Amino acid sequence: MIAALKLFVHVALSTVLVCLPAPTLACTVEIHGDGSPRSEMRRSKAVFIGEVLEVRQATQEEQQEYSNSYIARVRVTRYWKGIKSAEVTVETDMFGCGPDLQTGSVYLFYAVGKRWNVSGTRTRRLEHAEEDLKVLGPGKPFG
Repeated sequence: MIAALKLFVHVALSTVLVCLPAPTLACTVEIHGDGSPRSEMRRSKAVFIGEVLEVRQATQEEQQEYSNSYIARVRVTRYWKGIKSAEVTVETDMFGCGPDLQTGSVYLFYAVGKRWNVSGTRTRRLEHAEEDLKVLGPGKPFG
């Protein structure tokens, strides 16, 4: 009888733990203008296409200085505004408001603020940026 009760308690607790919702991080994104690519371009310091060369966690010093915990090094291939060098650094939180930048992937970046933050912007993988590219036009090749 005690063994059956222990088994029942174990199964009941396991079921409760499995069925509980997983914790998630909240993200609040402020829509600027009408939320369109054109509005996002107006508010951004830089708009460009680039390949992610490296993503690393910010050091404690950088986290105190920056607002996000990940820093990505990006090679610029095409741009619309704000670009002066072929390689730039952007910051992101990589979760919550993302984007989840992956080394070797190509993105359309909308960078805002002094530190070129891409969290909470329209930044997206290039294959998902058709609407943006239609609105933005061809841009300028870098190099």
